[in-house]
Amino acid sequence: WAFRPDAEELNAALFAWLDGVDAGAPFFAHVQYMEPHWPYAPPPPFDTRFGVTVQLPDLWAMEDGFAPWERGTELDESGRQQLVDAYDGAVAYWDDRFGALLAELDRRGRLANTIVVVVSDHGEAFYEHGTWGHQNSLYDELVRVPLVLRGPGVEAVRDARPVASRDVAPTVLRLLGLDPALLG
Repeated sequence: WAFRPDAEELNAALFAWLDGVDAGAPFFAHVQYMEPHWPYAPPPPFDTRFGVTVQLPDLWAMEDGFAPWERGTELDESGRQQLVDAYDGAVAYWDDRFGALLAELDRRGRLANTIVVVVSDHGEAFYEHGTWGHQNSLYDELVRVPLVLRGPGVEAVRDARPVASRDVAPTVLRLLGLDPALLG
């Protein structure tokens, strides 16, 4: 995790690549941000945005490759709140950088004609049902994640019906006027 690019670096790489794409040409870009994933290490000022200062060295002390709560050691409420604050800070940092990405697409005259899809691969548990992380249950906090589409041909609706990740590609292809031969 220490070597993955952060949202700022991913945005820079995307725009460096987009500089080589003809301004009128269609393009496809998949950008996978990792900020809302463990180890929830938002940069300043997002590390303190939700209350307590995130104490990375203390909270993330690893023993045998595991954080204490991953080995069954109970986290007190203060430790749990630090996890939540760090996660919320990581989400806020991503949101800020994603807003910068949209603003730059708009500045370049690309946003109005671009379909933007935002989807999360999973949520995160913070002991709501006695578990932490995202690999050990199917509670709503893990499986009810956003799917947001915006762009030409996208109607402004809010739909609470469940969908699956497999629905994303066929939906985008249909928005492009193509008939997908895909399930979903």
